[in-house]
Amino acid sequence: MDDGSTDDTVSIARDAANADPRVRVVEAPHRGKGAAVREGFRAARGQWVLMADADLSMPWDNLSRFLEVAGQHDAPQIVIGSREAPGAERTGESGAGA
Repeated sequence: MDDGSTDDTVSIARDAANADPRVRVVEAPHRGKGAAVREGFRAARGQWVLMADADLSMPWDNLSRFLEVAGQHDAPQIVIGSREAPGAERTGESGAGA
């Protein structure tokens, strides 16, 4: 989901979509992150939907933790990760430890 980015995000996303048919790029005018997330979830298809920022502030190796929970027969409908949760470590990012 791109909401009017002015950098190379759309180009990079299109390259990923061309390489993998499971990836789609949905473009919309800039209306803020909340609107972008909402529109992205509305456009999503598949058993699971994952929201992550393009700057990869959530390392992809955390995906296995999500799938571990999501694959349980009594899995919650929504799984939310947070950099602010107890035990979370913030390293190598702007505002780390703030």
